Amino acid sequence: MKILIIDDDANTLENLKNILIPAGYEIMTTNEPENAFELFKNEFFDVVILDLKMYPVDGLTLLKLFRENNYTTYVIIITGFEEMPALEMVDKLKIQAILKKPLNIKILINELKEIEILRRYEQKMESDNMFKMG
Repeated sequence: MKILIIDDDANTLENLKNILIPAGYEIMTTNEPENAFELFKNEFFDVVILDLKMYPVDGLTLLKLFRENNYTTYVIIITGFEEMPALEMVDKLKIQAILKKPLNIKILINELKEIEILRRYEQKMESDNMFKMG
């Protein structure tokens, strides 16, 4: 599964990379949120792990841009702040999970495993629908 991690904190990026690569995930990172959309346009990612508070572009603004361009990638928000997006925003932007920093790695891995199951199910449904249409 291919994951893009966007966080303006280089230590967070390095730590997540060091944990997720040995767990079998393909990881790309950026600490420049203003460049994340370009990365996203050029490659497919199964999951985006996205920091909520970044400069000059915050996570919600970036996520809205992804969704406005019809990108359906699963999103996990990470944040070190108490402030959380409103529930209606979570539904509207299709956020899979919101995790607080410091991250509980077991919870993150469980969320990623759940997404893998959902992705497999979606692929099976698409495949089944292709056979029915043909």
